[in-house]
Amino acid sequence: MDELRNWILCIAGIVTTIKNIYDMRKQEDKNRERNEVLSAKAAKPDALNSELQGD
Repeated sequence: MDELRNWILCIAGIVTTIKNIYDMRKQEDKNRERNEVLSAKAAKPDALNSELQGD
């Protein structure tokens, strides 16, 4: 019974590790997209200023 428990804990650890890696990559992609948008807006100061002012 202890061996089965150990296998289940091992598989749960592997699944958790894979999920954490997936979440980190997803967050990196989200940050990359955000930075690209901000970079594009920084190239257009008028667009950024009007957005900040709420126009």
